[in-house]
Amino acid sequence: MFNPDTIDWDKLKKEYKYFSVFYPTDNKLRFLADKLIHGYLNISDEDRIPEKVRGSLLYYFPPSDYPTVHFSLFYEVGDFDGILGFKNILPEFKCSLSLILWGGERLFKSMKGAELIKEGKDLINIIMDEFKLRRIESETPYKRMVELGKLLNFKVDGSQKYAFRWNGKLYTKFHLAITKDGK
Repeated sequence: MFNPDTIDWDKLKKEYKYFSVFYPTDNKLRFLADKLIHGYLNISDEDRIPEKVRGSLLYYFPPSDYPTVHFSLFYEVGDFDGILGFKNILPEFKCSLSLILWGGERLFKSMKGAELIKEGKDLINIIMDEFKLRRIESETPYKRMVELGKLLNFKVDGSQKYAFRWNGKLYTKFHLAITKDGK
């Protein structure tokens, strides 16, 4: 049985060169909302409604006095060049991962890309170990993000043809996962 008292919060808050705990501010949340709505293939047309995006952000980043029924951890990538979210963590089972980059080209120049991948793998392993997860899953229509996922040890778990629409154009949505056998 999972015991939340065993979580090493210092390990989860560790500052990496390219990842740090995301502390939302009004300005950062407005910027993130804009990237979700306008960023290439970030979210499907049916979800790119400002009120829906605000509702999602409120769900994941509620005011401190707001009751929540989920547990999620978010990290800034680089100097707020993106955000990495481990969403709806269900200890001893699974969580979903979201990665949105808007400063990706700068991050992946030369050796920085290799360092970023190594740190990303380390962070994913820490999350899996601390919460005793068997699965981390993600989905994307963006083939470059599929390739990035593979570098982070994700495997393509399936696809859905025409399951994602962006600016009216249909895309295949790829499902990715990292799985770990339980003991």
